[in-house]
Amino acid sequence: ETEKAFPRMEKGTESILGALPFFHVFGLSVAMNFSIFMAWKNILIPKPEPEKLLQAIKKYKPTFGAMVPTMFIGVLGHQEIDKVDMSCFKGLFSGSAPLPLEVLQEFEKRTGAAIVEGFGLTETSPVTHINPFEGKRKPGSIGVPISDTLCKVVDILDSGKEMASGQAGELLVKGPQVMREYLHQKEETQNTFVDGWLKTGDIAKMDDDGYFFIIDRLKDMIISGGYNVFPREIDEVLFLHPKVKEASSVGVPHPTRGEQVKSFVVLHEEWAGTTEEEIMAFCEQNLAKYKLPTSIVFLEELPKTAVGKVARVTLKKKIPQSQEGLTAMLDRVSQENYAIAVDIGTTTVYGQLIDLNTGQILAQKGLFNKQISYGEDVISRIIVAEKEEGRKKMQEMVLMTINEILGTLFSQTGVAKDNVSTITMAGNTTMTQLLLAINPRYIRRAPYVPAATLYPPFPAASIGIELSETAVALLYPQISSYVGGDIVAGIMGAGLYRSEELTIYLDIGTNAEIVIGNKDWMACAACSAGPAFEGGGVEFGMRASQGAIEDFLINPETLEPMLLTIGDVRPKGICGSGLITMLAVMFEMGIIDHRGKFNRDRNTKRIRNRNDVWEYVVCWQEETQIDRDIILSEVDIDNLIRAKAAIYSGCMTLLDEVGLSMDMVEHITLAGGFGSYIDLEKAMVIGLLPEIAPEQVTYLGNGSLLGARMSALTNKIRHDVVDVTKKMTNFELSETPSYMDNYVAAMFIPHTDVNRFPKLKERMTRRTSLQNRVNEGKQINI
Repeated sequence: ETEKAFPRMEKGTESILGALPFFHVFGLSVAMNFSIFMAWKNILIPKPEPEKLLQAIKKYKPTFGAMVPTMFIGVLGHQEIDKVDMSCFKGLFSGSAPLPLEVLQEFEKRTGAAIVEGFGLTETSPVTHINPFEGKRKPGSIGVPISDTLCKVVDILDSGKEMASGQAGELLVKGPQVMREYLHQKEETQNTFVDGWLKTGDIAKMDDDGYFFIIDRLKDMIISGGYNVFPREIDEVLFLHPKVKEASSVGVPHPTRGEQVKSFVVLHEEWAGTTEEEIMAFCEQNLAKYKLPTSIVFLEELPKTAVGKVARVTLKKKIPQSQEGLTAMLDRVSQENYAIAVDIGTTTVYGQLIDLNTGQILAQKGLFNKQISYGEDVISRIIVAEKEEGRKKMQEMVLMTINEILGTLFSQTGVAKDNVSTITMAGNTTMTQLLLAINPRYIRRAPYVPAATLYPPFPAASIGIELSETAVALLYPQISSYVGGDIVAGIMGAGLYRSEELTIYLDIGTNAEIVIGNKDWMACAACSAGPAFEGGGVEFGMRASQGAIEDFLINPETLEPMLLTIGDVRPKGICGSGLITMLAVMFEMGIIDHRGKFNRDRNTKRIRNRNDVWEYVVCWQEETQIDRDIILSEVDIDNLIRAKAAIYSGCMTLLDEVGLSMDMVEHITLAGGFGSYIDLEKAMVIGLLPEIAPEQVTYLGNGSLLGARMSALTNKIRHDVVDVTKKMTNFELSETPSYMDNYVAAMFIPHTDVNRFPKLKERMTRRTSLQNRVNEGKQINI
């Protein structure tokens, strides 16, 4: 096959410069086996130093050569290079490491021969890719897969996700030349293969023509402040400097960014006096800021392995590990280091400033999302954002909100924004896409999918967040159109992804998101509960603020209400938690029935008919701040019943879909600002929540903000979150036939099947019995 591909290679007449040790797979296969197969003369160079390579070329005039990048670089940099005629070469092989494009082009210019880069591993016996000498050859590429070899590029963190053309990821291969296993190393074998594909450990990309390009080794990749930095990119730039002979970059520990780049440089002899400042200035002109080396170390030569590759491990040992060295490194960075955690809610945006040295929350602030002026719900905002002008406006509004919060956090604490290294943000799918000015059109239209689910780190300042240019923005990934990063963040914050218990995670808002599962698996869904529990769709509903009724009782003898308001002031409306309590109390006291209709026979003037709508007067006009009666009508109650039915039926449908029942659930976690204030018993009375023992319920609060803060504090959470999203299976309730059946059944208080709520049923039966005895004038023994 190789002979057919390279017709200029002639059996028995060529010679090859075999400057490679035969114990290495490249030397074994190309320099030895291939030359024997072709009956070529093999010119062996036991110690392939540049001078000896040039002497061999001058003496034997080889027609082919097999070398590694450092050998090409060494030959080009030797002072005798101009005295040697290298036109004898017809072609050369390069392998073991990527050959800098600058070096490839210069060597081809001097020899007139093509340099072909191939790729292989000991585990692939050894070749998987090759660039043909003739035909379509792409300098810098390892070429195309050889016969019967399959290749793909997958996400570095998710090997199940294939990358698009031009995108970097880990190279996976499959073919007859791929090994079966590591002998007697079962665990290592399992770690090296995924679904029959060999993980090469190399980062690559494929172009539209099917040619592959190696970017770097995965183990050599530097993660600096959340960014993936590839040493080869830096080395390629350093090679462009005319005074640089060799260069190699490595990652070294950094107290705040995880790692930073350090570059080792060998200069041409005639430029020995070149300064670090000159090389750094060159890098600044040719590299993004986050890729810049923090220092340049000049060496007389780079340490190399037996095969001639740069020994990066040895380079890292040259970095000071003593306390003095660490202290010096710490002195070069600011001792102050902070992070921002942000929850981007549809209604409210919350932010926290965190001291990364202590983990302490220094300040926090919440503001209404300024997008509200364009619509209170996500659908209204999606419609606005479908046009480019509206999309820009939506981004502008949320950025104004975030920046105002940041300004407050900084003014309260005196922290300088330049000392903030990261900002971690979590929001629902629509809020995330609007933040990035991504068209959210297909969230509400077929195929009903988000534009993206995983987002790479990016400079916060690049979208208008008022932080330094080096501050990195991190976004929580999404699951579906209506299960977003806020829920993923909540799962991380609640620790559900580590829990053995079967748990229901419930975030109650305009859209209620439900997750069921444990550390092994998770199923999730979202249902539209409407704004009733946030005060929308209820005549006197309001958000939880001063003057909102939050607790409610009815005197069983007089049927007169007793209530508490936020701030202990005269009432002006009813907040969500107050509405739940009110509905439950009215049901238990017989003021309303299972359908939410008022009992007209109750002897109280508070139940009245106004404009053909029955209502209950919660507060008389003179008792309020608004100079009006505050009432709860049957229309209001219908809206509340629809909202609670949507949430309850969502939980039940999701349990049905995974083949579980409520009696198997061990824990419920209530999340969201609203969820924190729900009276658990009252929520079960109206059928908003399934019946469960109170000790099995946890109030999480703002799970989205908690998860964002945890990610800001530890890199482990950032890595774990990708695995968590892979465990989450989304169910579209609108496409699940049983959901509508469950919804209709839940349109009663608490449910059409009251046996689902045995404790409530027992309590109601007892109460009815007592009431009957009172009505009959019988004595009651307490």
